[in-house]
Amino acid sequence: MRKPIYDKLIALKEENRIPFHMPGHMRKEKGAFPSVEACDITEIRDYDDLHRPEGIIRESMDLMKQIYHTKETWYLVGGSTLGILSSIAAVCKTGDKIMIARNCHKSVYHAIELLRLKVVYCCPEYIEEHQISGQIRVSDLSDQVRKHPDIRCVVLTSPTYEGVVSDIASASEILHNYDIPLIVDEAHGAHFIFHHGFPKSALECGADIVIQSTHKTLPALTQTALLHLCSERICPEDISRMLDMFETSSPSYLLLASTEYSIVNMHENVYDVDKHVDNLTFFRNRCRNLRNIYLISPHNIDLFEYDCGKLVFSMNRCQETGLFLSEQLWKISGIDVEAACSSYVICMTSVCTLESDFEKLYDTLKIIDGKCTPVKKNPHQGMDRYDVFGQKIMEIYEASDHRRDSVTVSLPESIKKVSADYVSLYPPGIPLLVPGEVIEEDIVRRIAYFLEKGYNITGMSSGGLRVL
Repeated sequence: MRKPIYDKLIALKEENRIPFHMPGHMRKEKGAFPSVEACDITEIRDYDDLHRPEGIIRESMDLMKQIYHTKETWYLVGGSTLGILSSIAAVCKTGDKIMIARNCHKSVYHAIELLRLKVVYCCPEYIEEHQISGQIRVSDLSDQVRKHPDIRCVVLTSPTYEGVVSDIASASEILHNYDIPLIVDEAHGAHFIFHHGFPKSALECGADIVIQSTHKTLPALTQTALLHLCSERICPEDISRMLDMFETSSPSYLLLASTEYSIVNMHENVYDVDKHVDNLTFFRNRCRNLRNIYLISPHNIDLFEYDCGKLVFSMNRCQETGLFLSEQLWKISGIDVEAACSSYVICMTSVCTLESDFEKLYDTLKIIDGKCTPVKKNPHQGMDRYDVFGQKIMEIYEASDHRRDSVTVSLPESIKKVSADYVSLYPPGIPLLVPGEVIEEDIVRRIAYFLEKGYNITGMSSGGLRVL
């Protein structure tokens, strides 16, 4: 299959061009990454413009529409964050009301603040056994919509960071009965459409806009993503206008070519994707032999659907923590995990995960499993929950308006005060606190625990919290 951007970029090396344009390395291969710089361009003669695609980029976008079966698909070189900001801004006017899942990424909250939107929350279930956030119940969504018929749009995250998928088809049906558009942050689900062994993509379930990070689960460079328009409810020109506003005016063609190549590669190399799913199935079956470390499975958890490509190892059956598991994986075999907390460890996989990688991971888990001490209840269970939220008493933009009058106080002093900042555990970047929320004692206790264990907490100010 022709890859318009990638093929043209590769051909650039053979062209006898004398560059007198950006970037400053002039493709002379004298910088830090010579082989990369030879193809590093933005808009030059005959290479199209991402903000006004008429040539190879337009041809490639049309190819993406065919593969994903969308009304329109845009390349993003600012990650899913760019897609989320642009989508919400394309749908909502200043002061509109929006409903979001409380476990949305921080970029959703930033869009809400920028547009001064009134927010209504729909909270995901909490799966006590595995200490992870679950799905958004359609009944809860329906109840909120009946209470707030003036909602302009809804934003849901599916799959979650831990691989949990909500019933997007039913959610879409309910919302469309009220003529409310649905935006789905499917950043971790760009691989779904390429194999029936994965959950159905929101693209196939009636969502109006779907945002995917190609760099998370496809073989694409960091910072690459896609924005898909799947219905007539939103004007494509509105999205293009917002992308023009939020996206860099000098997009990297390396990123564009990487996105295109990774998608065409997944689309054409069916055998590789089949092999990846087979490897996942075999690995998951082997992990049933572990006595203490428990791999969360789509077959033994009460969920609508679950991404089998996300490996979440629960430590709630043993005294040791996910932090211990992470350190042991690194110390014994040099295995670098995606995330670790007290209750579990997340390992990401993709079509690029080799069979030998799965072998090494299992062999190392087997060694660590033998070191673990079984318990009826892990003493650390639930300490690192990031789905315990404060009560909203003012809109985000209202709290932000008064941020200049805020003060920094210690964690104990912040209890029952109103947060002036976002405080997030990163990853996954879901705010523990949002401006305008009351800071509860349980949240303070968890933040203190995160800090003690060395977690990456963003939004802290000199070890304290900014409050109104």
